[in-house]
Amino acid sequence: CGVLHFSTHGQAGWTKIEDSKLLLAGGVLTLPQVFNLRLERPRLAVLSACETGVPQLTNLDEVLSLPSGLMLAGVPGVIGSLWAVNDQSTALLMAWSYHLWREEGWPMPQALREAQIRLRDGHQDAAVRAELESITLRAGWRMSAEQADDFLTLVQTRDFAHPFFWAAFTYTGL
Repeated sequence: CGVLHFSTHGQAGWTKIEDSKLLLAGGVLTLPQVFNLRLERPRLAVLSACETGVPQLTNLDEVLSLPSGLMLAGVPGVIGSLWAVNDQSTALLMAWSYHLWREEGWPMPQALREAQIRLRDGHQDAAVRAELESITLRAGWRMSAEQADDFLTLVQTRDFAHPFFWAAFTYTGL
């Protein structure tokens, strides 16, 4: 596959880089395991989880992190987060990024940045809010009708302007 998307839990190895990991349904994927991977097909990895882009803080001469590990494994571009992120705003940010990238043809770094801007400013602009609602409805998430209604109400009423909701995600790579 061309895209690896991890929508899961993540932990940074703040002082011990080997403690950086993704928590998966069938176990844990640690940074040392990532360093041993050899991936040829993926062109993008999206780490839609908490703290997945945090580098090791004890050896500042090298940037060791889940994104750099995936790049070493062969993935040219990786999206990760720098802190614990909000589930709803992350879902919206990812849906919007994919929409701009896959449906409108933007390069992923620009798509992510534009999605961040639109999520930040959406509460102030009715047209942007309507676009967000449309993307939310088309995202293909498996929700019950009640869950979808609750989520859409959140999208319509929530103000995501604070950087906490959109600024955690960074793109690393080509």
